[in-house]
Amino acid sequence: MLEHKHTTSNLPAAILSALLCLAFLPVASGCASLPDPVNEVFVVANVAGSRVDTSSAEGELDRSVDANSFVGIVNADGNPGLVGSAGVVGSTSSSTSRKNQENEAWRAQLEQALASVVPDDPECDLLASIDCARRCFNEESAYADATNTIVVFSNGLSTAGVLDMRSGLLFADPSDVVSFYRDELPDLSGIDVEWYGLGNTCEPQATPTNATKAVMEQFWASVLVDGCGADAVNFHDVNAAAEPQANVDRPTMSTVELPKAQVMEASAITQGTSVTLDSQTLYFKPDLAEFVDREQAIEALRPYAEAMNEDASLTVSIVGSTASDHDVAYLSRLSNDRALATAELFEAMGIDPSRISCEGVGNWGADHIYDWADAGETELEPVAAAANRHVTLSFS
Repeated sequence: MLEHKHTTSNLPAAILSALLCLAFLPVASGCASLPDPVNEVFVVANVAGSRVDTSSAEGELDRSVDANSFVGIVNADGNPGLVGSAGVVGSTSSSTSRKNQENEAWRAQLEQALASVVPDDPECDLLASIDCARRCFNEESAYADATNTIVVFSNGLSTAGVLDMRSGLLFADPSDVVSFYRDELPDLSGIDVEWYGLGNTCEPQATPTNATKAVMEQFWASVLVDGCGADAVNFHDVNAAAEPQANVDRPTMSTVELPKAQVMEASAITQGTSVTLDSQTLYFKPDLAEFVDREQAIEALRPYAEAMNEDASLTVSIVGSTASDHDVAYLSRLSNDRALATAELFEAMGIDPSRISCEGVGNWGADHIYDWADAGETELEPVAAAANRHVTLSFS
């Protein structure tokens, strides 16, 4: 279990002093009726290659301060931990004018505290960071019956811990990920997750395509809700253009390889060309012959369609493949349907159907790799299974 880490070196002393004293504020009597307090922990992944804009959650801060909520801040890096201490925020004055004045100061302190979070350790373990936030709700100073919310500021790329995405895990079927790692996922039942800045990257991390952003949303929603039991995950500002924080020395953060929209020049496609488009290029919705982002799939296939439009003699054979399953008939049907879905995109770009053939080979294609995670063949290894989900184009 991770210990709370007090990352004091990156925050101004005045803000740290305020955060460390949060839990010891006196409660004034005779106050006007206030909104119900909540328990709210902010997870800030201000790592290299990320564009984090914590000001985008001003509404969250307003609610917390006005309601005297329980608030904490987690520094999301390779060894996540609390910044200072979690506790109750906001003025408890019975004077309206004084309360308003003090709450403005509270908001300013919290905004500066969030904007000042800088990682201490290399990499970013997002799941452990969210789990660290979850454990704050078990502290004695948290409200026992209040709403629990975790607010995440992150581009969604994790390079350490259980969900290390450097090996292609992001493009695995989320249900495989949940099944394979179920015993290592935290219990987030009774918790809402509000996520800001998914997909917002900067150099040296490549910018994800819209299709990849859709995959990232699907991945985290499935892991946090289906796997961890969170009540809901809401994504905000997915396409916002936050600026990277300047003049900040951050620890090492590995990059995650992301697919590009086009994978081959049309001029290089001739008779005998064969190319495999994996789940990072043509990403289908789980168990469906439907693309996560149809327009992005068209862009990925466009060079091949252009080559066929330029050379009327070219034909293409489309072969769909799947991960393993014990239902051979189902795999045959699904892989064939995905080949047909790919063919439909070629037709939409002007290729005559007579120049296209389709086949589904399920999990018995020549390039199929072993993807069972256990000897009993009861669950799939997510990355290997993802590698088997592909479409092969062969031109003749």
